[in-house]
Order: sequence, then structure tokens, then C-alpha cells
Amino acid sequence: MGPFLCRNKFGIVNQFILADVNNHEGFGPLLTFKNKTMNKEELLKIFSAYLPYNLKLQHNYEKAKHNGETELRSWVKPLEPLDLGCLFPHRKDSFDWKPILYDLSYLTKEIEHEGKRFIPLIELAKINAPQRRFKINGSLVVDNYGYHFFYNQNSFIWVHGLKAHTVINQRQLFGKLYEWHLNVFQLPKDQFINKATLNRGFCFKNIS
Repeated sequence: MGPFLCRNKFGIVNQFILADVNNHEGFGPLLTFKNKTMNKEELLKIFSAYLPYNLKLQHNYEKAKHNGETELRSWVKPLEPLDLGCLFPHRKDSFDWKPILYDLSYLTKEIEHEGKRFIPLIELAKINAPQRRFKINGSLVVDNYGYHFFYNQNSFIWVHGLKAHTVINQRQLFGKLYEWHLNVFQLPKDQFINKATLNRGFCFKNIS
């Protein structure tokens, strides 16, 4: 990922380099945070990966009224470059915002993205073999020719018979996981909002 410019509260423009959280071989994220509390640097790297994909954040405590309604609802905002480059390093409430993500278990379950419903692991298999028809079998995607496709910690793998090989276009496939807002970094449950069970009663609002 490349640099971008942002303006801080004093009007000074700084260059901020987005963290490349994928390794140089194009495999999965080098950083995972299962059963671990994030620090600010780690939080920044995670948000950097999702920045191009319209990730939403929900505030832990703050609520807001929407369009003249009397009911207070959870405050949700889009992740923006300003958050990463200028805002988060200077705000005491950085950890009060949690990303809205699908749990990684939803690789084999139906999700909704941009009005379409699909099973992520099947769609990823189709990228590599668009002519085949796939179905879910436990944690695997299988077809009628005996091929199995699955996710193993930080990479996607094809298996046929006794032969297994790692998929070449790992970076492309992980890019789709970021785009679909899956919890690729395995954040603990208390550090993200589960998109699949999200209470839709929220107020969508930008912060200044």
C-alpha cells in the first residue's frame, strides 16, 4: 500500500504510510490477534488493510439521534484516511471505536455484501475455477471431481486425492476477505462488532 496525505488539526499536511499487513509472498496477514488486546500501532495496521473497502466503525458508548428521532441509537461512522493518519494518533477515545466485521467462521456461511448474499469460500473457489460447481461440506468447499478447497490459518489450499497445493493468488483472495469485511486478523470477540448479529438500530454519522 502507498502513502497518502492528511491534514492535522493545525492545518499541517503530513504524509502517512499505510501498513502492508500481508507478507511479501502474498500469503495471509502476518498479524493475528486472537486472545490478545490490540495496542494503537496494531489497531492502525488492521484498519489500514480495510481502508479501501468502506469499513464501518461503531462507538462503544456514544449514541446519537437520527433525523429528528427521539430514540438514541449506536453511533456508526465510515473508516476514513483521516482516522488513520491524523485522528487516531491524537484521540484518547481511539479504542472506543470497534470495526464491524463478520466472524471468520462466516467463510462457510452466507453473508450479505452490497445487497448480494453469498458464501465467501465458494466465491473464492470460483475465482480459481469458475467453470466448476461447488458446495460446502463442513469447513471445505468441494466439487463433483473430488477437489477440495479450504482456508488453513493464513493461506488457501486446493486438495485433490493425496495431493495438496497452496493457491497462487493468495493476495487476491485475501483482498476479497477485506472487501467483504471478514475478521481476517481474528480479533477477539470483545474487540469487534459481529456484523452478522449487529443490531440494526444505529445512527450512521460522521465525526468532526
